[in-house]
Amino acid sequence: MKKIYFLVFAIIIGLTASSCSDETTELLNTPYGEMTFIVNDVQKVYNNVQVTEKVGSTGQRYLNVVGSNNGVPGEYIAFRINKYETGANRATRWAYSQDSNLAIRKQVDGEEYDIDSNTLLNSDNRLRGTFSGQLYNEYSNIVVTIEAGEFTYNYNLPE
Repeated sequence: MKKIYFLVFAIIIGLTASSCSDETTELLNTPYGEMTFIVNDVQKVYNNVQVTEKVGSTGQRYLNVVGSNNGVPGEYIAFRINKYETGANRATRWAYSQDSNLAIRKQVDGEEYDIDSNTLLNSDNRLRGTFSGQLYNEYSNIVVTIEAGEFTYNYNLPE
């Protein structure tokens, strides 16, 4: 009798396991991205992340990443990263725009304003990392503080 219970239990577990789908594969087939961060004490969640791949003059492939809330053009955060590179400060050329006021990396009066980042994953179709720091808005001469930033993106780029 114990053998029958064990056999029935094993069959049920096997059927349950085989009916599960691989969510990772599904996510990779549909580009999805999100950037979350705090800007000057205001939480931001950007649900529209666009990644485009470019080839530089030396053949180096890099990704341009732009995040926005529902694709609104006046507010976004952007950076560039060489494809496949991971680690500290691999993401460069950070820019943050709010109401079309652009804050960028800048040195002012001997102080460097820039974003520190850590790219955790940078593969053929995934990008993950963290970021924080300060950028400088030349238009209004103010410092924009960005904290607790995270980016994640699953994408399919054209071959």
